[in-house]
Amino acid sequence: MSNVEKILGTVIILFLIVLSTASLSYAVYRKTYPISRSGSLYVIELNITINKIGDYGVFTTYIKPEGVYGYGIIMMKNPDDKYPVAYIMAGTQNDWYYYGEITTKILYLRIFIDFNSSKILLIDKDCTKREYEINYKPMIKYLYISSFNITGKKNPQPDINIDRLRVYVSNKTINDISNNICAPELGLGTPVINISQSPTKTTTVSTTTTQPYTETTSTTTQQTTTKTISSPQQVKENMFFLVFLALLIGVTLIGLLLLTHKKRSPGP
Repeated sequence: MSNVEKILGTVIILFLIVLSTASLSYAVYRKTYPISRSGSLYVIELNITINKIGDYGVFTTYIKPEGVYGYGIIMMKNPDDKYPVAYIMAGTQNDWYYYGEITTKILYLRIFIDFNSSKILLIDKDCTKREYEINYKPMIKYLYISSFNITGKKNPQPDINIDRLRVYVSNKTINDISNNICAPELGLGTPVINISQSPTKTTTVSTTTTQPYTETTSTTTQQTTTKTISSPQQVKENMFFLVFLALLIGVTLIGLLLLTHKKRSPGP
């Protein structure tokens, strides 16, 4: 597959994600937790077990302000690929970075979002480091988790267990804690969010499921069935995504057509 085709495939998948969040007929696991403390450094410690993520499955967790910016990770399964691929979120969809294929059942990552140095540092279980740039530094307010299939009920939801998900907030920098980046629980204080042993494969049918807001939250393994309605703010965010991605797809298609025409044009 060419790079152009990969870009187009990614854009189409993102567009479908927005359509799925705007629909009322999709089986979706969605949780939002408030982050009551503000700071310049946020650390997401993520440990999940991927039991199964089928074609068109999506799992994502990120911190966010009001609006459409997100800082974290999104994983999705393209039917043409053997393994799901992950992207690092560093703002809007225009600021996503390709992380790579997820070939293991256990995924353990530490994501350092440092707004002082305008960068994201990602550490895996082997303490391999990757850095990404941040172009915009908003006021973070929420942790967001979602797991769903963009085809609705045609394909099953991803079956993923959140073994541990913690969010730390401080006014330190990555340089200040350089000796602890492979063990972020050291030197970062008490996590503002602490989730453990939470399955994301549920029978939830909703546009948005919002948990009662608590600073430190532990979930149970009990499955629930709920039905809720999106708030005006959530509808506004969905529409913003939809318009943005529609324009992005249009620009991408035009670019693809120009490239295809250029390749087919006879030389001098």
